[in-house]
Order: sequence, then structure tokens, then C-alpha cells
Amino acid sequence: MCLAMLAGYALASAWRADLTWKIMPKALSAVVAAAFLMQSLPVAWRGAEWYRNRSETQRTLVMGVARAHQLHPGKVILLDGVSDDLFWGAIEQRPFLFLRIPDVYLTPGSEARITPNGQMDDVSKFVLPLDETLRGLDDNDIEVYRAGPGPLKNITSHFAIPAGAENSGPLRIDMSDPLVAPRLGPTWYPREVGFRWMPRTASVRMPGPRTAGQQLYLTALCQTAQLEKGPLEMTVTVDGARLAPVQFTKGNVETTFAFVLPGEAVGKRDIEVTVEVSRTARVGADTRDLGLAFGRFEIK
Repeated sequence: MCLAMLAGYALASAWRADLTWKIMPKALSAVVAAAFLMQSLPVAWRGAEWYRNRSETQRTLVMGVARAHQLHPGKVILLDGVSDDLFWGAIEQRPFLFLRIPDVYLTPGSEARITPNGQMDDVSKFVLPLDETLRGLDDNDIEVYRAGPGPLKNITSHFAIPAGAENSGPLRIDMSDPLVAPRLGPTWYPREVGFRWMPRTASVRMPGPRTAGQQLYLTALCQTAQLEKGPLEMTVTVDGARLAPVQFTKGNVETTFAFVLPGEAVGKRDIEVTVEVSRTARVGADTRDLGLAFGRFEIK
């Protein structure tokens, strides 16, 4: 940019300096412009072609998922073979929420094939845990599609869990996922888009941490009406061991708390996580006694 400004200043100065130079700036500027266009036009053309092909591939994926949702209403859609470009350019941007298709995930093991990006979201948040995948396939609640350069292909009938996925999948309970119902205690309210309400007390069963040092992360939203009497306290117990309580002080803001897990929880096939709040509230015309709206239970 600085060189361009200096060149423009030089040409303008030459134009004003002497009558004999008036034709030279025009000729010189035409030569410079032609040289610039000869170099930049092919590069711009290739760049535009790359973006066009990339956007068409992403559009094919998104519209393919929309069609799969029409063909299999109420089922979870699993995407296999997703590349870096498809994930970071399309899926990570959450386009399916705009189409009101909440139950779209990557197959277990997909996080190992996608290059992490520290400035973007965690890939594992988009991967369906292994046990939920196996249960959904057994109950015919899942349709698996292979993503690629062309249209999506339904591979449900011959899909197999990749080797090693059982040790790499996320330790997570996504409360909006219909497949987690068997892991939830009896007090939870029906799921809603992106979250699920609890009353005063609720519980979930989830795999224990694989290694020492992993922590439990709970993501929940507290209604402003809950804070009219002051901060709302939340107490968490893991297999009966009470963890340090925390407080919600901001209403209608999704908040994540981290908890140190008991050492004996490491390596367990299942642990029971119980959550209790200090009080409940009723919001508007809703007659339910509401505690917190939970989005995720996660160990990492």
C-alpha cells in the first residue's frame, strides 16, 4: 500500500512538473496497470474458483442434511468422513440450527481426523459419544451419511465404528440429544431446543474420567427470576461424594462451572452425577418448578 501511494505521488508530481512529461505519466501508468492486471487477474480468478467450489461443497452438505431430515424425521443424523474444510467451513458454523435441525453429529472417532483449531470451537462438542451411537443404531434411531465431494450417501446399513473410537470419544451428556434419555434420572423435564430443565434435584449417569486430572464441566442457564432472592447455589455430588458448591449470580446467561472429580472416579464405566439447587421458581405461565436449564455435562 505504501509503495502504491509513493508511485501515485511520483506520477502526479511528474504530471505537474513539466509540459514535456505530461504524456509520460499516462503511458507509464498504463504500463504499470497492465502489468498489475496480468499478474493479479489469474490469481484472483483461481481464488474465486476455489471459494466457489468450496461453497458449493458446503451447500451440498447442508442441503443434503436437510433432505435427510425430511426423509427420517425424528432421527439423529450422523455424518462420517467430514474433512477439515467441511467441518470448519460449514458444520462448526452450526447452519443446521437455522434449519431447525438440532440432532446432527459427527461419528465417533471423527475428532481424530479433523485438525484442531485453538481459536475455534472444540471438535469433540460435535461428536456423538460412542455409547449413544451404539444404542441409537441398535434402536434404529440413527441414520449415518457419508460426506464427500458429491451428494451425501446413506451408509447406515454397513456403517462400522472405526477402531480406536472407543478410547477417544467425548465424555459428554448433551441434554438436547434424544439418545441420552436412558442416562437421565426420572426428575428431568422433557428436552427442549438446546437444553433441558431440571426441578430442584436431578441426576445423570455418564462414563467416569479416563485419566487423573480430568474435570467435570457443567453448562447451565439460570433464569433472572431465580435471582430475585439473591444468588442461586448449586451443589454437585459424584457417586455420593459432595463437591464444592457454586453460585449463579447472572440471569439468562449460559455459565460453565468446572469441578475437581474424586480420585476413585477415574476409570469407572459409569458415575452418577447429582445436581441440586437451593430453590426453584416459576416463570411466566409455566406451572413447573424450575431449577436450572442444562446444556451439557462433560468430562475433559
